[in-house]
Amino acid sequence: MNGKINLYIAVALFIFFAGVQLVFFPDYAHAASSSIGVSPSQITNDILTPGAEYETKLTISRASATIEVVAKIEISGQEISNWVTFPAGDSVVIAKGEQRKEITVKIKVPQDAAYRKYEGSLRFTVTQQTQGQVNIVPGVRVDVKLTVTDKITESIKVLYVQAKDSPFLAPYHVMVKVKNLGNAEASPTKLNLVILDINEKELRTLSAQFNEKVAAFSEKDYDIYLQDPTPLSIGEYWARVTVFGGEKELYSDKFSFRITESTPSVSVSPSVDKGSIFASNILMITLVFVGILTLVGSIAIIVVFRRKNKDEEGT
Repeated sequence: MNGKINLYIAVALFIFFAGVQLVFFPDYAHAASSSIGVSPSQITNDILTPGAEYETKLTISRASATIEVVAKIEISGQEISNWVTFPAGDSVVIAKGEQRKEITVKIKVPQDAAYRKYEGSLRFTVTQQTQGQVNIVPGVRVDVKLTVTDKITESIKVLYVQAKDSPFLAPYHVMVKVKNLGNAEASPTKLNLVILDINEKELRTLSAQFNEKVAAFSEKDYDIYLQDPTPLSIGEYWARVTVFGGEKELYSDKFSFRITESTPSVSVSPSVDKGSIFASNILMITLVFVGILTLVGSIAIIVVFRRKNKDEEGT
């Protein structure tokens, strides 16, 4: 009987002190929560040319954001160690309340690089300060697989198109954002703008050229202005925009826009920091759990001691 009571006491004390530790020493409780994930899990490019510069983004994320941590990045792979740099530095501070951090990875291929495959990796290790001591949390690895080639690849992707409202008598304004996925300078060649009335009757057909190239592996914003020799009146219209690369149609869509009396004002909607809301919810859930854990531990201790006293009185 005494052995069973001692076991009850041990379990109750464990629950109680676990709750006390979470309340009064939260940094220890968060140590395991400081682990991170990195996406994507691999950096791959098989169309690099000698001298090419390539940038990509990685996102560091974590489930809990109750403390500040530092993610240290180390490069493995002797052949590519001098190719890879981090414009913001190889130590990334993830502040308290911040769940995600985007970093830029820049790769610059030497001019004398041989045509073949290269491999390496990036190791992310998390450090945090707890009670004046530095703790290291096991990190994650991102593989790097690169190929240097003499093959020229051209590939343009249209990321975004918008027909803006235009003041009366002003040129029509179309915004285009493109990304060059290839390893040589390139650009779209032509934009066609067809304006229709609200009943979709064609009123105007205008064209413009893309005169500026986009560097390899880069993005570019174009502001295209098309002057109408016989301007339309103020009102609501449709704009059908088609972007071409040579004879190939890269993009086509239809948008509504207005011809206004004056330059339209730009309204900005307030944004909500979803990451902060999520972090607050996690903290609230943790505090409720700690409170329940401590209460259960305390009750368990009281019940066990009362049962022990009764057993002793009975003997």
